Amino acid sequence: MPSIHAVTRLLAASVIGTAFACASAFAAKTYEEPKEVGESTVVFVCNFGSMKSLLAAARFNELAKERGLPVRAVSRSADAQITHARVADSIAEGMAKDGYDVASFKPKPLTREEATKAAYIVHVTQETLANDVGTPTASHRKDVEHWEGVASGAKSYTAMRDGLLPRVDAFFETYTKKLQKDPSVAAR
Repeated sequence: MPSIHAVTRLLAASVIGTAFACASAFAAKTYEEPKEVGESTVVFVCNFGSMKSLLAAARFNELAKERGLPVRAVSRSADAQITHARVADSIAEGMAKDGYDVASFKPKPLTREEATKAAYIVHVTQETLANDVGTPTASHRKDVEHWEGVASGAKSYTAMRDGLLPRVDAFFETYTKKLQKDPSVAAR
């Protein structure tokens, strides 16, 4: 019969092994974007390209990957003049807790070429459109969807996430249903 110390060591090793397995299962996955914006790309745009649009694109891509769909999203800022140089620590930490590693992501402004090629553009803002910087590089498009009233991630990542993710999920469902009915939706 094994000693109580041997059983204790065996249980401790089992608990530690289980903890490592669980931690690695829930580790954040590095956020990656398609190399270029194309006909099957949805572009999420926010003022700085490092908060709302980043979380929206990460969630959209997660859903697309889970379902094996050939669509992807990217995050862009609305204006090159105010694009953040990096993701704020509070946003990177919040997103990491939600399973998205964005620490090395470098925000980029939306280019006119990307705006032209993208299958769809969603502009996410805290402001009403009258007070927002707009999406100047997509002004030639009539099909830009606007989501107003999303909380600032700079003030509260949780409030931003809780207000944004239900919209992303609903948009994803609607968008993919359109794709199933008409694949040309993603191939302008």
